[in-house]
Amino acid sequence: MRMRIGTAKKIGALVTAGVLAGSATVLGAEYRAEAAPTITKVWADKARYEPGTPVTVTAQTQGSGEVNFSLTHLGKQIDHYTAQASENGKTTWTFTPPSTDFTGYMVEVDTKDSQANTAIDVSSTWTRYPRFGYLGNYSADLSGKTDGIIDQLAQDYHINSLQYYDWMWRHEDPVRYEDGKVAPQWSDWKKWNFSSDVIKQFIASGDDAGVASLPYSMSYAALEGYQNHGVSSDWAINIRGDNDTRVPWTSVMIPGQQDTTLHMMNPQNTQWRQHMVDQYKKQIELGFEGTHIDQLGNPQGAWDVNGNPVDLEAGFASLVNETSEQTKKPVGLNAVDGYGSSQLAQSKADYLYTELWGSQASNSNLADYLERQRKESGGKSAVVAAYMNSDSVTGDRYEAEDASHAGLPTASDHEGYTGKGFVEQPEWRRKAVSFNVNVTESRNYGLVLRWANATGRMAVRSVYVDGKKIGVLYMGSSPTHFNDNSDIWTRWSTGEARSTWLDKGQHTITYQFDEGDYGDINVDSLTVSSFDTPSVELADAIFAANGAHHLELGQDNNMLNGPFFPDRIKFMSYELQDWLRNYYNVITGYENVLYGPELHRVSRGVSIQGHNVSSNGSANTIWANAMTNGDTQVLHLINLEKDNDGKWRDPTAKPETLLGLPVSYTIGDGEVPAHLYAVSPDVDGGRAREIPFTVKTNEQGQLTVNFTADMLSVWDFFYTQKDEAAHNDSGNTDAHSDADTPDNTPSTQLREGALVNGNGKCLDLWDGASLNGRKIQEWDCVRTTSSERSASEPIYAQNVTFDQGKLMLAGKCLDIFEQRNENGTPIHLWDCVPAPTQEWRQLSGGQLQNVATGKCLAVREDSSENGTVIHLWDCHSGQTETWSFKR
Repeated sequence: MRMRIGTAKKIGALVTAGVLAGSATVLGAEYRAEAAPTITKVWADKARYEPGTPVTVTAQTQGSGEVNFSLTHLGKQIDHYTAQASENGKTTWTFTPPSTDFTGYMVEVDTKDSQANTAIDVSSTWTRYPRFGYLGNYSADLSGKTDGIIDQLAQDYHINSLQYYDWMWRHEDPVRYEDGKVAPQWSDWKKWNFSSDVIKQFIASGDDAGVASLPYSMSYAALEGYQNHGVSSDWAINIRGDNDTRVPWTSVMIPGQQDTTLHMMNPQNTQWRQHMVDQYKKQIELGFEGTHIDQLGNPQGAWDVNGNPVDLEAGFASLVNETSEQTKKPVGLNAVDGYGSSQLAQSKADYLYTELWGSQASNSNLADYLERQRKESGGKSAVVAAYMNSDSVTGDRYEAEDASHAGLPTASDHEGYTGKGFVEQPEWRRKAVSFNVNVTESRNYGLVLRWANATGRMAVRSVYVDGKKIGVLYMGSSPTHFNDNSDIWTRWSTGEARSTWLDKGQHTITYQFDEGDYGDINVDSLTVSSFDTPSVELADAIFAANGAHHLELGQDNNMLNGPFFPDRIKFMSYELQDWLRNYYNVITGYENVLYGPELHRVSRGVSIQGHNVSSNGSANTIWANAMTNGDTQVLHLINLEKDNDGKWRDPTAKPETLLGLPVSYTIGDGEVPAHLYAVSPDVDGGRAREIPFTVKTNEQGQLTVNFTADMLSVWDFFYTQKDEAAHNDSGNTDAHSDADTPDNTPSTQLREGALVNGNGKCLDLWDGASLNGRKIQEWDCVRTTSSERSASEPIYAQNVTFDQGKLMLAGKCLDIFEQRNENGTPIHLWDCVPAPTQEWRQLSGGQLQNVATGKCLAVREDSSENGTVIHLWDCHSGQTETWSFKR
């Protein structure tokens, strides 16, 4: 993951870790930080692991010192390992996780000064938790480079399945053969040249990285000239034409270009289906591990060549069933806009894939659709192809009238422009419009010109970046007349765009009339486009909170912006890339909470004091989406409060971070949890934090769970566990257990006395002075002054009071040095304040866990020496984290 390293910063109850450097002074004593490596990235070597196979996790570090690895499952530590940072900057841990199938884990890596996370998925098949990505380029110049492309997707985002988009020769004859062998190369309908050897290399790279390879395949399309490839025109399909006539169903992919027209065939025709299944078999012989099938959506009626109605949805299900039976490999078919979804849910499809359009445009409709799919299919996994911001031009906009356009007039006589007007760029002027733009990051950007052309013919302009030509822009004409007699020059377009790399800083983007260019246009504006980060984060949160995986990321770290996967119009900011790495860690590490065949949406009364709460994702609310997954209750909170329209695709304002939310939600009898955990990609990189809660009965006689959500930025989710057995559902019989019996209420229980750890040592105040900053240490337990310390030191140096979550000593509270959140942060004395960094709860195994950080009170290096500093560390069941009160 990309680490954001900065100074320690307290946000309400949350501590964002930063790098500690030099020495830190604790009042009354000096504490000098030991040298420690800084973690810059952590990754696992595969996207998915067969049960019983080893895992290698690598931490990329700078500097020397200890690197601590922890394997956790749903907040419980399963295994741990400590190593010295390697001189080559890569420290590894190889281990074999528990062999229980279909289980996700987080791997938390810490040094004294930094932390990072990754996740692993132990599953015997990718279809249980499909994290789809895509490829779109298979040219010969990628030979030998496929490992790096696949590893980036697998290691950064845990992508475990890839759709090979438009890899094929022809839709009805995908694998080209020469002399009975697979051809070394072929050109597709776009005239792009592909290497079959590169395709095989991609498949082999995927196999090595735990990534399944699925070929994009068409359910009913045959390319122009199909009669020469074993397909009969008798299998074709007709749709409704003008005046309710029946016309052949065709789709022209590139107007005016030969051999780019698709002809649709009848999926109810058994001969066509068998022809296609035979093609799918050839794809699998090439090395693919299943079949991904597409369609074009609902044509509003279809007939065969004899005029008989065709049930396309039933035909899709039959095609899927026969493909599954004959190939014995996973198969899925795209239910475009939900078309055919019910039939596919009840078919032999291994996963349910939906390209989302208007029918699922709102948050509410999307949630209802996914829940209906689960019920109809018996809990099959859901994948959504959801193209973010596809209806919007997002990024920084520059107006043409403010650009350099010497010799070109401005005007405002055609409506629909942005800004104060537009620039006329007629053919005869042979002039340029140049925009001075500024970008804040060095990366790829889209260049989206807004223009109008009503001349009746194509217009062309040359595109320059800082004086260097990067291509031309083709701008088709609007129709030259409309039935409503409206002004055709008001038909502004952003169709067609170019993209380029821009270094941080100022640049000049020029649209110039060069020799060979032609056509009159009006120029309105230029947008230097990127994805709208807040809307992508919220949409991904919405998909995960409703049990769906999002197909969005692909080759060369690109994100989909439309249904033609190779398009490059928008690009991700580094902020979004960072967030997505955390997000994919979370959806992988907590897959047993977020996904699975037992997941269902439930109705729960949820209230958050001072905030509007919705159960359906309404605009300008906090969406409280309640789910159950087996015995686990899951509550998702999604922050839609700021300028949100309730539609997941649209750009939106960045949510304001909300602190200290008092949450109450209803539960049923028998659902009282023993533990409550919080997780967010926005907090601590997605590490689980056990949080305190109370169970009450409301005025309606319903049981409610009540807790405080420390911080809600984009998305938090909270999950319950009923007893300690739930901690060990990973199947690891050697897993540490906090205790034999769960303890729900220790954080509010009054106790007083000496606080003794498992080594028999007491928590002790250094030199007995009740001053802010005094360090806390362990010492032999005494009830009188010690000859080894000042004779004036009173006995309260070891007398601890635990009341309402506060650990009090000598009239002050135990506090975390500088509110940090790293392992090794010292505990010191400070004035008591109402802050979660001073709130503790005692777990059932005796550990004292800090509410803000989720870490526990521990003895440095597990020492039993008098004077050893008490510090913060990951919770475990060792002697130096087991505390009890004794009088």
